[in-house]
Amino acid sequence: MAESRIHSPAGDSAIDHYLALREHTPDDTGVAAALAELSPYMVIAAEQAIGQGDVYEADRLLELLWRMDAGMPALPRLRGTLQALHQARQAEMERAARAPQLTAAPTLAADSKRAAAATPVRVAALPPSVPRAAPDTGVASAPSAPTRTTPVPPPIPRLITDAVPQYPLSALRRGIEGRVRVAFTIEPDGSVSAPRLVSASPAGVFDEAAMAAAKRWRFEPGATAVSTSRVLDFYLPEG
Repeated sequence: MAESRIHSPAGDSAIDHYLALREHTPDDTGVAAALAELSPYMVIAAEQAIGQGDVYEADRLLELLWRMDAGMPALPRLRGTLQALHQARQAEMERAARAPQLTAAPTLAADSKRAAAATPVRVAALPPSVPRAAPDTGVASAPSAPTRTTPVPPPIPRLITDAVPQYPLSALRRGIEGRVRVAFTIEPDGSVSAPRLVSASPAGVFDEAAMAAAKRWRFEPGATAVSTSRVLDFYLPEG
């Protein structure tokens, strides 16, 4: 728990090792008790992965939950929510694939209608390279202000390795939910640096778990560093 390795990394987490132990010693009551104690954490992690749209992580966690207890009451609900997420993703991909076919060039008739409805033609301003002649008033004109361009912020790289924060045991026992916003910088190599707390509700409950998770996020490499933020929601398992 101190290293946030209850269910990750895949294949080398506490859940993976307990499941391997159970295969060798199926009657070990200590292993069974440990898996039962970790079940709420797994349900919370699966709900958070689904809420964040991480279908791959959600699939992995639900597979672990099924191996832990195939009759777990939360499994049908989680599977239904994940199935809906998969269907929404599939529909989105199909719409994106059809989009180029549905986009057609405007017809001549449409062009003529727009031309007829257009506002009266106005004289365009002279290009910046050609100075406009000013009337001679005998008074020197003030220099024009330089044109300012608004810099376009770099795009946010795609998240390729997520890390679901560990639900604090004290908050779990007290039935507390919350939300934390973490600001951070995505370095050109995709790593996260300078994570900092922006807001937390309630204060001081989920801060440490959110910061620990942020340090393990990895993004696609980019040409420059990008500053951004992310909201982490902490929900108790239903049922």
